[in-house]
Amino acid sequence: MDIVLYNNLYEFHFWARLKPARLAEFLNLLPLGFRFQAGPGDLFLDRERGPGVFSLHLKSKQSEEIPLPSSEANYYLRWQARASEGDLPHLAGRLARDLSRELETRVYLVDGYGRVLRQEGGPDEFEAERSA
Repeated sequence: MDIVLYNNLYEFHFWARLKPARLAEFLNLLPLGFRFQAGPGDLFLDRERGPGVFSLHLKSKQSEEIPLPSSEANYYLRWQARASEGDLPHLAGRLARDLSRELETRVYLVDGYGRVLRQEGGPDEFEAERSA
C-alpha cells in the first residue's frame, strides 16, 4: 500500500495599494515570520516560514476573481502544507487574524475549494483603506 501525502490549501485574500515587490518586502518586515523571495514574474515565494510553502499573488486573471473580485481583494497569499503538519485550519484562522491586524485591512480566508471560511477585519477598517 502506498502512502499519499495530501496537501491542504488555504488562501488569504486582501486589498493593498503596493506593487507586488514592495508588498513582499513589507510582509517580510512584519512580525509574522515571512521571508518572501522573488520567483518568476510577479510571484513571490516563502519556503522558509513553514509549515509548507507560501506564495504571494497579484490577481491578474479572470479565474482569480473567484470567490472575490479584485475590487474587494486584489492580492491573495496562498499557503500549501501537508495534512500531517498539524492543526492547519486553526493555524490558517490565526494567520488570517494576524494578517488583518498587521495589514490593517479585511482578510478573507478561503479554502482549497474556493469557499470563504471566514473574514477578519471590519468594514470600517476596509473602507478607510480603500478611500485613502
